[in-house]
Amino acid sequence: MNTDAMKFLFGAFALSLVTAASAQSREDTHAWILEQSLAMNPPNLTYRIEGGEFMSEVSLGAGASSLGATPVQKAIPLNQVTRITVTQTDRYLSYGLSCDKPCAYLVDEPSNRQDRFLFELYRKVDAGFPARMNKALLHLVKLHGGRATAVTTQAAPKPTF
Repeated sequence: MNTDAMKFLFGAFALSLVTAASAQSREDTHAWILEQSLAMNPPNLTYRIEGGEFMSEVSLGAGASSLGATPVQKAIPLNQVTRITVTQTDRYLSYGLSCDKPCAYLVDEPSNRQDRFLFELYRKVDAGFPARMNKALLHLVKLHGGRATAVTTQAAPKPTF
């Protein structure tokens, strides 16, 4: 084998090692996404990833639970997500995960499928954060066997009076 071919093979091998080392594992991706949501959301809104599903839980507060209200839980199978829509406002950053057909559901009503699952973050973020979260969510879907594309939308303008 000539020297140029050996250099090429060595370079390709080295590049594959760097790429493999820099790719986030499933656990790392889960942890980063969930850490961001924990740091940016009120305590009554939580997220988790389990059994291949992204899940949210909204607690209505102590007063509501004393009256018999239970937390609202929603889920979406990550391997079915095909589109992630991003909306950013002054007050929140919202990611809408959707599938080719309704696949999100209330945990208490699994047969009632809905169009999308909302992953929301209620804190101002730096300019680069939405792209980083986009990348993480796309990677999360890929790690669970899905293929999604990201779409950025504009938030509705504030009314002026």
